[in-house]
Amino acid sequence: MTLFATLDAYEFNRFDFGETITFRLYKKSGDTFAVFNANAYDTVVIKTFKRHGDRAFFFRDVAKALTVIGQVAQIIADISGTFTDKPNGVGTFAWTNNLRPSVPGYHWIVVQLKKNAGGQESSKLVRVYVHPSEAQ
Repeated sequence: MTLFATLDAYEFNRFDFGETITFRLYKKSGDTFAVFNANAYDTVVIKTFKRHGDRAFFFRDVAKALTVIGQVAQIIADISGTFTDKPNGVGTFAWTNNLRPSVPGYHWIVVQLKKNAGGQESSKLVRVYVHPSEAQ
C-alpha cells in the first residue's frame, strides 16, 4: 500500500501563514485508489522539504554541491496537523508566524501519521510552489 495526499491549495505566498490548508489521504493498492481510514493513528505531522540544487541552495564548494544535489532537506520544522474526518483521511494544518515558507520556489510536503503505541506512515511527497512575493 502506498499513501498519497492531496491539498486544497498548491501555491502559496512567501511568508504566508495562518490560513488553514486541508489535506486528504488516499491509499493505492495496485491500480486502485481508495480513501485512507486514519482511525488507527493518533497524531499528524506536516514536514516541508526543499531539494538541494534548487536555486535557493548555493555552495561555493563545488565538490560539496555535487554530493547533495537532488537530495531533500527539511526546510521548515515539523508542524502539527489535526484530523477533521479520520475515517475519510481528512485533516488540516496551517503554517505559523515562526514556521512558514520563507524561501521561494518548489517545496515538497509530506503528511506523516503517528501512533502513540509506535509506528508511523508517511505520504508520498506533494509538490507545492511558494511565490517570491510576500502575502499582502
